[in-house]
Amino acid sequence: MISQFQSLLNSYGVAVDDQDDPKGAAGQTLLQIITKFASSYCSTIEGTARNIETTELCGGARICYIFHETFGRTLDSIHPLGGLTTLDILTAIRNATGPRPALFVPEVSFELLVKRQIRRLEEP
Repeated sequence: MISQFQSLLNSYGVAVDDQDDPKGAAGQTLLQIITKFASSYCSTIEGTARNIETTELCGGARICYIFHETFGRTLDSIHPLGGLTTLDILTAIRNATGPRPALFVPEVSFELLVKRQIRRLEEP
């Protein structure tokens, strides 16, 4: 087993050692590797990668599918006012305005009610 991993390690090439090179070639090599990875990652997300998968969705197309199909259907199935009564909404508005009547819906009451509804999404 050790020899198997040793041969795998040898297949990766010569070790990069920062201490032998005062000019920082190891750091430069690492930066190039990270840059190449980031570039490939962005290409995959944008759909401009050279090796595009043809059997399944990947990258940005998969993210788009999840948001529009899976997540969208889940959000559509949830009633936005579920768990809220008209009295709850009126009470939140009245509590946010204090002694004077409101011409518009106060931001505080809106945020309070929206946060309450978002907490419902966190449930399984």
